[in-house]
Amino acid sequence: MYLLEGCTASDHANFARFGTLHFAPCALRNKNRNILKLNHKGIAVFCIPWYNKKMKTNKDVSRRISYIDRARGIAMLLMIVGHTLPGVAGPFEQGILDVACLSGGAMSRGLLMEAIYSFHMPLFFICSGMTYRFSNSMGELRVKMKRAFCHLVLPVLALYCITVLFSGLVDGVFARPEFVRSFLVRRFMTLLMFSGNDVDFLGVRVEAVGAVWFVMALFLSRFFFDFSRLCLRNLLSNHNYETLHLDVGLRKWLGAVSCILTVAGVLAGKICAWPFSLDLAMAGVGFLHMGYCFRGLLLESKPLKYTQGHPLPHAPAGRADSASPSRYGLMFLGTWLVTFGLRVVLGFPMFDMAMRKFPLFPLCYLTAGAGTAALLCLCAGMPHFKNVEAARESVGGGRAGGVFPVMCGHVKRSLQVMGQKSDILLYVHYMAYVPYLYYQQVTDNVAIVCAVRLGVELALFGGVLWIQGKVVKGRVVKGNERA
Repeated sequence: MYLLEGCTASDHANFARFGTLHFAPCALRNKNRNILKLNHKGIAVFCIPWYNKKMKTNKDVSRRISYIDRARGIAMLLMIVGHTLPGVAGPFEQGILDVACLSGGAMSRGLLMEAIYSFHMPLFFICSGMTYRFSNSMGELRVKMKRAFCHLVLPVLALYCITVLFSGLVDGVFARPEFVRSFLVRRFMTLLMFSGNDVDFLGVRVEAVGAVWFVMALFLSRFFFDFSRLCLRNLLSNHNYETLHLDVGLRKWLGAVSCILTVAGVLAGKICAWPFSLDLAMAGVGFLHMGYCFRGLLLESKPLKYTQGHPLPHAPAGRADSASPSRYGLMFLGTWLVTFGLRVVLGFPMFDMAMRKFPLFPLCYLTAGAGTAALLCLCAGMPHFKNVEAARESVGGGRAGGVFPVMCGHVKRSLQVMGQKSDILLYVHYMAYVPYLYYQQVTDNVAIVCAVRLGVELALFGGVLWIQGKVVKGRVVKGNERA
């Protein structure tokens, strides 16, 4: 018996409407029971949702994108190298890292540092915009921001308090009561500004908080971006727009608001530094929207997936692999080289968000976006091997032939872990700055100091992950014993 009289076939629209009106209330009351549904023939059947293999689980919904994690891991390594270069070699007035501009000027930083800073920090904003899930209501936004504050900002505040206590004890400030007040006031002003470099605020010189400035800027930038989209959605929905027109109009207005916030943040940062890096947070909205625009291009089309010269186990039949990068990777890489080279030739200072330097704005945003997209394409094109045997056979068989692919697999997994736990690696980098001040004085060789710092901080990072794994495993064992 069909729901629509006179029809010789089942009407799926009526089935859906009938199920929504009559079965949805029952389903809400019977989450743990069998639920009545209609199959494609219009026959009522029973199904058990948690036994349905096609149903999306929380694991499927929260699945991470592997090549984005690898790109974040590479960006973390570049951040450590970029923070090491100026402390070792100073202004790079001599050596192969120095760059002389054709216009007659000389850069204050080396070419390697210029290239790293051109995209490594915007990459985190862009990747966050690619994977960010917008809120559907103000209540959901409040819950999301509260969770993000506890996950991102609170650990930074705890680490900052530890560093303040440590520096006070080492310098002997707490032993002199007359210096305690001024010391605490300076540290409070540092926490209030949350800036990545020393700034002037109301005629007072405020010291930098360090590399963790990025956490507060990203937190506030995501709030501005989500709040703007939610306000625009509520505003446009009040005008009785159709669903298609609402989506198109919402994207256009969101792009306009993002541009306004970005320009306002860049201009405000040139005038003065704002508390909690509000100016940098507004400037970061542009990168978040850039990542939002990259979703369809980099997440759905999966560029640079078939770029190896040898056949891959996961390659579909009938599709030949290419020996050169995809058109997306080449396009983004060429754009980054042209825009980066143009700024170098013209002699403008390097792009640095922490220093509030945005040379050739908005060309610097185009450079950062192109460099980020090129790195994402490169990470997406890394070969994937399901097991060691497949890796060895793909190169030509034998144990010797599979050494390089196996090593590449280990590097891929390591980069992916560093991207997934980038917050922990950032905290380790922040806390390991004090020992770095000692061993960086041993030698003036840039390569040696960078290698030592990478080795020390990655070893500490691995130790923290090992301890975290032991703690989680202990909790699981205790929970099983109680059960």
